[in-house]
Amino acid sequence: MPPMLRPLPFVVLLCLLAGTCGDEATSPQPSPVSILSYIAEIYDADYVSGAQPPTPSVPATLGVSRGDTTLGRGSTFSLTLSHPAGMRELIVGAKNAIGYYLVRPEGGATETMIRGRLSGTNWQDFTFQCSARGTDGSVLTPAEHPLNVLSSESVRYYITDVVGATYVDAELPLPTKGVTITDVTGDSVIVNGGSMAVSLACVVPASAVVVGIPPARGYFHLPTTGLPGDVGLVILVAQSAPTNFVIQFLTEEVGPEYGTVASFAPSLIHVGTGDLQVSLAFRPSQDVDLHLVEPTGEEIYYGALESTAGGRLDLDSNPSCRLDHKNNENITYDEGAPPTGQYIVRVDFWESCDGGGADYRVVVAVKGDITIHSGHFESYEADGGGAGSGREVCRFTF
Repeated sequence: MPPMLRPLPFVVLLCLLAGTCGDEATSPQPSPVSILSYIAEIYDADYVSGAQPPTPSVPATLGVSRGDTTLGRGSTFSLTLSHPAGMRELIVGAKNAIGYYLVRPEGGATETMIRGRLSGTNWQDFTFQCSARGTDGSVLTPAEHPLNVLSSESVRYYITDVVGATYVDAELPLPTKGVTITDVTGDSVIVNGGSMAVSLACVVPASAVVVGIPPARGYFHLPTTGLPGDVGLVILVAQSAPTNFVIQFLTEEVGPEYGTVASFAPSLIHVGTGDLQVSLAFRPSQDVDLHLVEPTGEEIYYGALESTAGGRLDLDSNPSCRLDHKNNENITYDEGAPPTGQYIVRVDFWESCDGGGADYRVVVAVKGDITIHSGHFESYEADGGGAGSGREVCRFTF
């Protein structure tokens, strides 16, 4: 058969039919990833969606001076940028992602700490890409900072801190000896963004207590003295905490040696969080009320559940001693913009339901910065108070 009449190879035939012979095959480019796939939020920042960060116009004179390098998904993070003074805004994005955040540095600052929360669903590593815009509109060349995102959650997805403890970025130690904690008691009901108190009955002269939530990475290391005996802990619950989780405790002795795990499983009630959250926890089951006075003078409490600005009391426990044993109250602006200025937090002992007093803790979270305040009421301090009542616990500025 003459060569020109021979059947064409099948691949060549397809090539001719498709009209792609002689051209390089090109695969479709992947769709851009939103920065929200990596960073769920940055505190005190404006989010710009669906856009690429501005194009640089001048050489970089900024850098990342400090920053987390390894975190679990859903964790809070911090990143400190060094930059020239007088920048109009800092631009925080992620490499190869669309969308970015704008952070306004304080006037004259040459370093700005950026705090936020990672996506709770992302398990992929990514790189922060941060720039800055001057008052003249010029944009600095970005500085980059890689972040290793763990395939499991960080313990900080559940609890942000144990008061007085040090965070350790490692797996929870394995037990190497027998029982050293014989009992765990604590607040059985907690709220996300709130606090909980736990007491451990230890039967060995341990030098520290270790607190973790396997399989989440990381744990808290709390030095102790005076053991054997009881160890009291105050744990700050993360705003991102899910409904069900189990906290594990181990004692640490010289060696180091670790005792058998002791566990505690609180029940979590989901409440509103956001840039401003004030929560109250108390024990035992009494009627203790949380009051928040806004800069405008408007007061949020059980008699005025929501303010004009959108702040609201979304959890009120044991009203008039109709006991629900939740023993937590919470005020949030998760759907509103908190007014700027000074706030006053009050706690009122409305009624003693069992004839005794009450211990309380207030946690104030302002743009990721957390403070905790504790106190006690005697039974005779119950006053059935309304607006303007209660003990002033703290003042803060938003």
